[in-house]
Amino acid sequence: MQRRLLFLKKCRERIEFKQQQKQKLENDSSSEEEEEEEEEEKEEISTQTFPKKHIQTVIRQSSEDLTCGMRCMQNLYGKNFITREEMDICARDLETKSYGDAMYDPQLGFYSIEVIHAILQKKNKYVQRIDIQKIPSEYFIPAVNLNTNFIGYIVSIGIGNDRHYIAVRYNISQKRFRRIDSLPGVRPIDVPTDILFKKRQNGQLYCTMDLSEKHITAILAIGHSDFLEYRLLCDTWQGEQYSANDYIPKIKHILQGNKKKNLNRVQQLPDSIRNEMYKWYKIWPVVTFSNRGENANRRRISPSENCYEVLKTFLKEILVPVRDIIIKMKQTSQEEPIQTIIRCSNIQSMIRELKHMNWINNDSDFWMTREDKVPLQDEYGDEINIESSGSFEEYNVDTNIPMILYTDINASMASVGGFYSFQYRVEGTCIGHQHNAYSIRDKKGLVHVLYKSAITSVETK
Repeated sequence: MQRRLLFLKKCRERIEFKQQQKQKLENDSSSEEEEEEEEEEKEEISTQTFPKKHIQTVIRQSSEDLTCGMRCMQNLYGKNFITREEMDICARDLETKSYGDAMYDPQLGFYSIEVIHAILQKKNKYVQRIDIQKIPSEYFIPAVNLNTNFIGYIVSIGIGNDRHYIAVRYNISQKRFRRIDSLPGVRPIDVPTDILFKKRQNGQLYCTMDLSEKHITAILAIGHSDFLEYRLLCDTWQGEQYSANDYIPKIKHILQGNKKKNLNRVQQLPDSIRNEMYKWYKIWPVVTFSNRGENANRRRISPSENCYEVLKTFLKEILVPVRDIIIKMKQTSQEEPIQTIIRCSNIQSMIRELKHMNWINNDSDFWMTREDKVPLQDEYGDEINIESSGSFEEYNVDTNIPMILYTDINASMASVGGFYSFQYRVEGTCIGHQHNAYSIRDKKGLVHVLYKSAITSVETK
């Protein structure tokens, strides 16, 4: 009897032990799954206001709504950044100005990209819509990354009823992108820069190499300051004639107000814009190689419209290769022209060099032709003047053919309002006789039209 009781006791202990082991295994498995899920849905990001880091959970939409646009903003800035009520108010306001176009789905909460754009601007964020049809990702990604206040992208994918928004968060310290989809069960993934927003054979852009991924229809870059570098890229874009490795460093270069080359270039600007450029250069952050506090009082402040036009000109000048152009100056009083060679990259830089040499100035008249008599005019028929700008090709300039610069030494001898006595002498053959004028061809073949009322005497030779 005692043996039987002892045997039953040992059986109960063995069963209890197995149950405990099973429970422990289940608990461990559950714990591992929770830790794995938290690893997937949490990562360290930097907030806008505070330098310290905090953990942000991936915020997901439910299976019964389409609030992916709102969740994208929350996944970039936190859950308290925006509410459904704010989104609805903004959408209804935009609908009153959209001439009947629907801006959102009141029941499911799907919002147009215009609503997302408006909300971000209302929250004092800088939003830059990327021209995905114009500029390849290997150019615009590094240009956008130059904005030290860049947060990430909101990407619209799919069309029609398959439209969806995803967030692509940028970790500036680790230089990596993280694709975050608010759909339940979709894990965040890191996307290498050389894969992000790449074009496939069908001509469409995609976030990843996943074949099930929907194609991109729109990209918004989000940050806390102006995407100046991207704007300069976009506004000076002339196709892929320069590599991204050439283009992007040149954009960085012209924005550095501590570079002597940039400051010397500013010195040649008119007084009004020169002072404005100097002030902006003192504000914009510069690249430094030592901790000397040069950027302590500098901020990414957008340049004025005038300064922005100057920056575009600077960028165009350094993008175009410098060429040697032969220019011959001929004054009306000279028999032989004076010749020089000018190193320049476009019409603006040529005019600047001629002014620097005192061959032309704002008060003198001049005109230019090619040595082969081809007129130098743009598509509108305007000749080169002191205000001209653009490429050589726009004005029919051939850098292999010398240019003739004609100047009139008498052009600045009289000023408006003055009273003068003018004398003019022409020797040549009369080739035309009108009721009020003569046409005279001089020894060089130039035809002069002389009004009879201005002639004091005629001598026969």
